[in-house]
Amino acid sequence: MWKSCMRNTVGPVVRVAPNELSFTTPSSYRDIYGFRKGHGVFVKSGAYDAAAFTDQARSIVNERDPVEHAKMRKMVAPAFSDRSIREQWPLISQIVEGLMLKLKSLTAADPRKPIDLALFFSLASFDISTSLALGESFNAVQAGKYHPWHVFFRNGARAMGEGVAVNRFPWLGKLLIAMKPPQMMAMIKELRMHEQVCIEMVKKRLAHPSDRPDILNFILKGAEQDGEKYGTESIAAQVSDMVIAGTETSSLTLSTANYFLLHNPEALEKLQSEIRGIFQRDEDITIESTQKLDYTNAVINEAMRMMAPVSWPPGRIVPPRGDTVDGYHLPGGTWVSTSAFSAARSPDNFTDPLEFRPERWLGKNTGDHLEASQPFSLGSRSCIGKQ
Repeated sequence: MWKSCMRNTVGPVVRVAPNELSFTTPSSYRDIYGFRKGHGVFVKSGAYDAAAFTDQARSIVNERDPVEHAKMRKMVAPAFSDRSIREQWPLISQIVEGLMLKLKSLTAADPRKPIDLALFFSLASFDISTSLALGESFNAVQAGKYHPWHVFFRNGARAMGEGVAVNRFPWLGKLLIAMKPPQMMAMIKELRMHEQVCIEMVKKRLAHPSDRPDILNFILKGAEQDGEKYGTESIAAQVSDMVIAGTETSSLTLSTANYFLLHNPEALEKLQSEIRGIFQRDEDITIESTQKLDYTNAVINEAMRMMAPVSWPPGRIVPPRGDTVDGYHLPGGTWVSTSAFSAARSPDNFTDPLEFRPERWLGKNTGDHLEASQPFSLGSRSCIGKQ
């Protein structure tokens, strides 16, 4: 049954496990993650079970049931509307201004001392994510180093990733649990600490209601819907996702963009010219005005193409009766995914795929299939923060 789609060992579709196929075509994105009339839903694979928040609560990321996920998305969606983002802008800009002041002070103190921009991008993303999702910034930028919670949050996120990998081999997972290796147990402990911090922050806001226009407040307002009340752990699971999804993905994109800009002076000059030509004062930078930055947005899109913020392919399961992906009929139960990293770097999808070329996003390169780069994925399970 695999023979028809596996004539080549390397190509747009590869068998990566006995019951799993990985694709790189734009059409596979649409087939696997999008809506197709007359076709079944490709639900999330069992790998997401390893990323569950505590033993009791699911989140918008790891809830596999489409109906339950739709309820969660409805609860979280108001926090990402255009109006909400405009209200949150002062909270974001305050941290960005603090970042710029911190970098200026470090440069003034010792102009010859290198500054780790990747570190400060991570710290700023962490401060923004915690401020919006948990209602309180941890002031990591001002400290100039990782906050203790940031450290075990990063390790906990890694633990979830490793848990997803181990979950692919049930016998290995059982063996590791039985052996209880110190490193694994330490990561599990850190993950539980991360969960507890999120729960305590939700309890704190419930005990002291606020009109602060952060994500936590919007989620609390939307937590009661269809006569169903979401509990503290369920709400904490959602904000936990917001912190995890908003921190390292954002900082990775910023680091990637800066790396390639510094290696491409012409692109850097174009970016600087656009920004300095539109903005005369800091106050001119708003949610609305940044939408005019065509080249800047092209740089961001190209950075996400060069290094997908989430390179792990989001697995789905072919419906029980079987279905087609990219023209191939596959039996029900097959695990499928489109590799964001491979698709965005495939010469079948992009001309000179390893070259940093923001112009390709401005309609100046007809040889590119831009829809092959989907850092936010597609469909009802796409990243809710992609607006």
